[in-house]
Amino acid sequence: MNFVLKYLVYSFLILVIVANFSCKKRVDELPATTKIDIISLSFGNTKTIAIFTISNSGQQTLDFDITENITWLGLDKTKGQVDGKNSETITVTADRQGLPKNRYEGVISIKTNDKTTDIIAYLTVDMFLVTVINPVFTTVKIEVDSSKNKLADNNYSRLIGAGDSTQFSYFDNPNRFIYFAQTSGLYTDSTILGQQMEWTDILDVEQSHLPRIFLNVPKEYFFLSIINTFQNLFPLYVNAGTAYEEVENIVIFQSSEPLPIGYYQAFDSTVVRAFVYGSTLSVTWSQGDQFNFPFTQNQAIVLKNYLSDTIKSSAPIKHYQLLPSTGIFNRNYGDVIDVFGRGKH
Repeated sequence: MNFVLKYLVYSFLILVIVANFSCKKRVDELPATTKIDIISLSFGNTKTIAIFTISNSGQQTLDFDITENITWLGLDKTKGQVDGKNSETITVTADRQGLPKNRYEGVISIKTNDKTTDIIAYLTVDMFLVTVINPVFTTVKIEVDSSKNKLADNNYSRLIGAGDSTQFSYFDNPNRFIYFAQTSGLYTDSTILGQQMEWTDILDVEQSHLPRIFLNVPKEYFFLSIINTFQNLFPLYVNAGTAYEEVENIVIFQSSEPLPIGYYQAFDSTVVRAFVYGSTLSVTWSQGDQFNFPFTQNQAIVLKNYLSDTIKSSAPIKHYQLLPSTGIFNRNYGDVIDVFGRGKH
């Protein structure tokens, strides 16, 4: 009787263990996370093929479903899956056949496990184009006016993704192109970080040239990103210990992916410092030691919280040694426009 009872007890425990393992989720895998590399597509007057990439920074499989209702546009695939830490390239084709002179646009909608992303596609036929290039590391919002041909709707207010460009179209030369653009860092909860870069200009458009405008950031500024593979960091100090110190009350979580933060002034004495969350320990990166500014337009640094390239200390923030600054703070971000005609690029 005891043998039978023990056998039943052991059998029950085995069943419980098997059931537990079969029902247990893979908690060691990060959920699928979507990243789309662009926010718009500009085909202009002649371009017929463009691509965008759907990336999955998580470990679980990402499902995607793409929809659009644009008569002149086609996609090489509309459904699929992206394995963890992988990406899928989508090819987009445009067909102008039968379209009269004008500008056209439509929305490509991408639905994935964690969100829905819209990409705006622009196409023109035989229009006068003004191209604006965004070589910086964040999205730029640009508002455009001109002496004529300004539409009543929102066609002349637009977002330009990092490293991307867009084109404003007119039936003929607008003679004058007036614009204002701005950008800034943006944390995950929409907190604005760093300094806001701004551009504004009034451009007299030559009849024989199609303008190309570069929204360059001058060498006096840099864009900051941080990869943190160790303990969470909070808060963050940029140009620590100087008269130009900026404090960002954000948590820099553990991640193997860089966290884009924002624009700051670049000095020979620039120091970036972050405290280990809930501790007096800090991590410090210094210009000339852990990183080196090239002091060129559109410069950026990615700081890595690795033991080999950080300085750890337990000094409270009030004990910072004041570092000499090398520059004059200037909030005028004008004079950063590079304009030239087609063929001079």
